[in-house]
Amino acid sequence: VSEIVEPDLSDKIIEYNHYLLQGDLAKKREILRALSHKFDAIKLSLKSIYSGLEDKSSFLLNNLNIRHNNKDKQSKDYRKFVADMSDSDLERWYDETYQTILFALLAVDQVARNQAIDELKSKISETKGDLT
Repeated sequence: VSEIVEPDLSDKIIEYNHYLLQGDLAKKREILRALSHKFDAIKLSLKSIYSGLEDKSSFLLNNLNIRHNNKDKQSKDYRKFVADMSDSDLERWYDETYQTILFALLAVDQVARNQAIDELKSKISETKGDLT
């Protein structure tokens, strides 16, 4: 994925390492928020090819204290379950969110790749048996 996004986001993708950042929820949240902006840019395309993934990705970004303050009782986005989560559980869900968002970005990128493969397949099929 780091090869199909802008350089500054690519650096953040590489920086997000489950082991090196273990325990650093603030840094993981910061990187996930940056990824969420790229996700927003592909959201409609993703919805048309894989609506379940779009829905799950949006849910994770919006309900795990990434985009919204889901831990503050005064917030309209408060989620008691999330507020009561242990840091280790929240971190595990951050890691799952990271993997899910990367998969979403790859899924949208694959659509263009599939078109190119289909064109190649067609050209090869047209010249099957052509000895020139």
